[in-house]
Amino acid sequence: MKNLLIILTLISAITLNSCAQQETMIDSWNLPTAAQEFISTHFSSYEISFVMKDKELFETTYEVILNNGDKIDFNKSGEWEDIDCPYSKVPTVIIPEKILTFVQSKYPDYYIISIGKDKKHYEIELNNDLDLKFDLNYNLIEID
Repeated sequence: MKNLLIILTLISAITLNSCAQQETMIDSWNLPTAAQEFISTHFSSYEISFVMKDKELFETTYEVILNNGDKIDFNKSGEWEDIDCPYSKVPTVIIPEKILTFVQSKYPDYYIISIGKDKKHYEIELNNDLDLKFDLNYNLIEID
């Protein structure tokens, strides 16, 4: 009886874990409309290599990889959360103006290759491996 209870507990845990997180490859036309429009507006020079849909217990996200190696993460509404352009630049129209002005004035020889945003801050990476963190009012709060 004890062994049966252990086996049932393990099966339940495995089943719950597989239901709680599921990552699948999807076609690009299954992205939210806002994400499709964002890509066609800001990354039209590149083709989508693949799209991964990550469905966790309470959240769905999308990871888009372009054929030049750029990666864009979107939330379930199709709003970008992270953009990583390791071989190019993040398009400047995506970057909040105050952050872009700060970077161009303080680091004129470098450009932004990565930007991420969440509910509390923006994180920027420059092509010299310098990481900058800004609050939601675009004030610099950390340099790494």
